[in-house]
Amino acid sequence: MSGEEDFELVLRAELESAEHVVWRTQPNVDAVRGSLLSYSVLWLSGLFMLGAGVMRTASDDSRVLTGLIVLLVIVAFAGTLELIFVPRRAGRTIYVLTDRRVFSLCVTRRFFKQQDANYHDKQVLRVSKYSTAFFYMSNLPSQIMFCILAYDVAIALLRSFDAFIAIGFAMTLLGWLQPWLQDMRLPLPKYRDAPRTFYSIGDLFVFLESFRLEEIAEFIYRKGRENTFNAFVISKSSGCIRMRAIPDVKPVELALAKVPKT
Repeated sequence: MSGEEDFELVLRAELESAEHVVWRTQPNVDAVRGSLLSYSVLWLSGLFMLGAGVMRTASDDSRVLTGLIVLLVIVAFAGTLELIFVPRRAGRTIYVLTDRRVFSLCVTRRFFKQQDANYHDKQVLRVSKYSTAFFYMSNLPSQIMFCILAYDVAIALLRSFDAFIAIGFAMTLLGWLQPWLQDMRLPLPKYRDAPRTFYSIGDLFVFLESFRLEEIAEFIYRKGRENTFNAFVISKSSGCIRMRAIPDVKPVELALAKVPKT
């Protein structure tokens, strides 16, 4: 069974009675992969330059070299996994606008196909509600650590300037900021991930993020790669649905403009 048929099965089960699809689309997988590749290259190049600068100024090269190699391997491995699995997930995702809701569906199939599977009844396995407290606990520590690192590097450069360290840290900073801004991962509660429902239907697993139209406070978007847009549906109190690398945003923008403001 093809991915498109999987989407149709899940969509029919997800829609409420008399709910009608106004618009649906899928991410551009090549655009998603290209955006990941650009900042991965920046990260790795910056860390390499930064490591080279540290080695030039370090008194014990052997320890620095060992730590640098371990760090580069970890970052390269994490970047490779991201380049594999994030585009793969994008290829299994659809974004849907109906006359009642905006939602995203990420559909995967079980390892073993079920005979005579029932594609009508949903079995909810987990509901993840990303509270404001959880958002801060999961995001702020890494951002604080990076700010401390930036301060230490700045002080070190003021004491003894090294071009490799300066260029390497600048590239690492750009590699960190690019996805932070591109995916609106700003340290504000309204940009936290929307509540996510994980359920099974037949031999399919589904991740659902959904907002009623009247719950939506903002819709913003930015131009992305390959004539695509990164769009963000922000609710009044429950976070944000991210639509990555979609070809058009006008249908959503026009539909939300017609929703009465309360």
